[in-house]
Order: sequence, then C-alpha cells, then structure tokens
Amino acid sequence: MNKSLKTFPVTYLQMLFLSIILAFMMSACGDKYSENVLDLDDIEEIDLSPLTSDIEIIPIKCSVPMDGAKRMIGYEDYTFILGDAGETVYCIQGDTVIAVLNAVGRGHGEYTYIDDFTYEEKSKILYVRNDEKLLKYSVPSMSFLGSSDITYTTIGMIALNPDEILANCSFWEDDTYKECFNGLCIVSTATGEIIRRCFKFGYYDDSCLMFNELVKTEDGVLMPFCGVYKNKILLLDTTTGETKELDSFSFNENWRVPKSLIKCIKKGDSYEITQEAEKRTSFCDGCHYPIYVNSRLTYWCYPEENWHDTPILVIRDKDKFINRHFVISGTSLRINASFVKGDRFMKAFDCDPETIITDPDNASDLAKEIYRVMKAQPFNNPILLSYTVDKNI
Repeated sequence: MNKSLKTFPVTYLQMLFLSIILAFMMSACGDKYSENVLDLDDIEEIDLSPLTSDIEIIPIKCSVPMDGAKRMIGYEDYTFILGDAGETVYCIQGDTVIAVLNAVGRGHGEYTYIDDFTYEEKSKILYVRNDEKLLKYSVPSMSFLGSSDITYTTIGMIALNPDEILANCSFWEDDTYKECFNGLCIVSTATGEIIRRCFKFGYYDDSCLMFNELVKTEDGVLMPFCGVYKNKILLLDTTTGETKELDSFSFNENWRVPKSLIKCIKKGDSYEITQEAEKRTSFCDGCHYPIYVNSRLTYWCYPEENWHDTPILVIRDKDKFINRHFVISGTSLRINASFVKGDRFMKAFDCDPETIITDPDNASDLAKEIYRVMKAQPFNNPILLSYTVDKNI
C-alpha cells in the first residue's frame, strides 16, 4: 500500500530528491555521449497489422458532438479526453462518455481554459490547472470540490496518491523576474503548494533539457527526459521514493541536441533555452509514452519537423534497439501513441474518414475496419485504437 508523503515527509522527499539528482550526476560522469546510440536514420516502414493479434478499435459513444481529442489520459476505471478547444473534459468508462466537465467562466468553480489536468484514482478527483489556479472536481459527478491559488504553471502532472502530485513546474524565483525555475516538483493536493523541488532542467551539469510525458504504472512513474548529451528513462518508485534508470542512450549525430542549444544551456539563460528547444526542426527531443512491462521497454521518438507524421517505435532488447515506422497499409494513417493505458498504446483518430483510404487496392483488413467504424461514428466523434506490439518485429 502506498504511503502518503505526509506520513513520512522528510524521509520520502529526501529520498526522492536525492535519487533523481544522483541519477543525473551519474549521467554527467565519463563520456558526454552514451555508447548506446539510437540511430534514427533510414528506418524501415512496416505494416502494423501482422505484428499484433491484439488490436481493438473503440468507437467513443457520445450523444452529442465531441470537441476532438487534444490530449488524453487513461486509468483502469476511466479514460479522460480533453477537447481541442481546451475547455471540455470527457470522462469515458469503457467506450461510453458518462460525464462531461465544461465549466468555462470566471465564477466559482469555473475556469477560462484547461492548461493541464490529472486524475487521482483512490479519491476519484480530477485536478484541473487553469493559469495559476488548481481546481478539483469529483468523478464522475464532476461537482466542484474547491480550488487553490498557485504560483506556478505546469506542463504535465501525475497524481501520485490522494495527497501529492508530481508536476513539471515553471515559476519565477522572485519578484525581479530574472530567473525562472523549470523542473519536477512535488505538489500538495490540499493546498496546491510546492512541497519539494526535485530537479531543475537545463542547468545541472548539462544533464537534462526537458522531461516529456510522465506515465504512471503499477511499478511507479516512468519519467522520460531529453538530455543534452544523453537521454534517459527513469522509474520512480512512488512508495520508497527511489529512482531506477531503465535506459540511457544518445541519438546518432543527425538528431542530437544542436550546439546552439548547448551554448544556451551553458549560459543558463532559461529564455534562450526555451526558444531554442521549441525549434523541433533540428533535433529529436528524447522519447515519449514509454511502456515498461516484464523488463521490456518500449517508447516513441519523433525526429522530424512535422513530428506527429514521422513517429518511430523503439523496442529495447537487451543491448539492441529495434526501430520501426508503423503504417496501416492503404491508408494515410501513421501509428503512434496519444497516451498509454496500462500496458497498451492508445491512439485517437478524429479525422474525416473519407481521407483515410489512399490506396483501395492495397488497403488491409484493419484499414477497412477503421474506415467502417469511423464512417458509422455519429458526429464524426473520435475512435481509439488500442494495441500492443509483438517483440519479434
């Protein structure tokens, strides 16, 4: 049973803080680049269908038009979809929308925009961040439970337990607005206050530029990050606070962090770091949506400028990397992940079904079924593709 940080605050938080720092200190020792090199050039493109017998097409049932699928998070009991406008969260049980949160406004219990959100399974609370406010809603009633004023923004957060959230935070250090903190923090769900800073990005021995999507698993939280020289995936044990390194690698030279960005990091200029990091055209920003099951690590990389169109799945097999582009034959669809649910990748499609089939003569059975299901969807509401990928590809 997971213990709250409030049960043993100093021991847990010190362990969490030190274990993450030590993981990055280790990465700063020795050679700058890892001897494990992930080559993202000339990746083979193959069809997904023969590689898994475990594909499920899930049409989302909703009695009204949905506002697309901007961002998704998945849990054992519910899946949550944030609409494209950033105003509505759909709570899905199985394949059916059972509740909708749309509290746009400036009054009590309302928000102007959903900047970030997470869900805590035990307390069944949905946390929504809007600007510098953390709001709480009961699931599935979506009744308002209260809010806290906060002094930071977040880009990704995961509820660890009913008392704490692990958040990718950003805030000014003081009223002079000269130095900005960007990094992982533990946040109190009761007050919204930052309990502990865990790690600061882009400043410590050139080790870390940014964290990508945090993924909660049965074993803890997977924390993939883009390093200046090395990329890592860490597993945080939410019971003990200990951190374990699951993988460390460098990209081949074409996709490494450019020297212009490294110079900004060495200067410690957070604004220049942000500006350079947003130039996705020049490097691959680590790995995304990792799955770790039975010591097998799988994740996605996006090396191109139009990064959603060129996803690469990576399977870590001992000392080898297995890299592939996945397509569905006869379609314009490229396969990646919109989110992770348990040990499965989940991909949302909400495009016009008439644009899917590009080569009818070579369309696979999976392509035809996706087209049929999307064509039958009322209001062109999203469908989900739930799948795993066999190791032997």
